[in-house]
Amino acid sequence: SSTVHAFSNDPESREESFETDDLLWLEKELASKDHVVLMFHVPLTTKETITHGAWPENRSIIIPTEDKIYDVIDRHLDRIKMIFNGHIHGFIESEYKGIPLKIATFYNQGHYCKISVHDGELNVTVHAYPATGS
Repeated sequence: SSTVHAFSNDPESREESFETDDLLWLEKELASKDHVVLMFHVPLTTKETITHGAWPENRSIIIPTEDKIYDVIDRHLDRIKMIFNGHIHGFIESEYKGIPLKIATFYNQGHYCKISVHDGELNVTVHAYPATGS
């Protein structure tokens, strides 16, 4: 049976994606797993994240395409089953080179994602919960 492995990296005080040691760690992990879900805060560049990731004063809140994270991901496209990002504060569905990419909102913004694996298939459902009274 297959196992889905989840890896996460939060940039904390920086907005660039990963440092060199992070990339080396990720490369090693991806090379040794068959079914991977990536989770990291700042989203990859896609048509949808470009549209929704533009902030005032021409500031972009997505990972630039020249970042080395793309090289690592591109070497393991067959192993990565889904990518989750945040940072944009809205729910967005996109894809990166055929890999489903989901931007998940904060729980307090009315939505959350539930991930399950059934018969080797990765399933993601988005749930909304009712707003609390005003």
